Amino acid sequence: DVNTNQPKSGDVAVSLYVPNLIQGLDNVQVLFYDNATGLWRLIQPAAVDAVNKKITVNISGSGSFSVVYKK
Repeated sequence: DVNTNQPKSGDVAVSLYVPNLIQGLDNVQVLFYDNATGLWRLIQPAAVDAVNKKITVNISGSGSFSVVYKK
């Protein structure tokens, strides 16, 4: 938390702009590397908005991620 400088617990909704997100893509997911576990996992987005090229995903903890999909 930026105001208290304390770590947040639980999931945090993150909205991502994905410039190459288009209508008709199947199985849009986020490949997430969890720093706490040292493991990669696939996360299903809470929302996919191809018109505005945004997805929303709930992520817990810190890590790195990439948007993946099937065409």
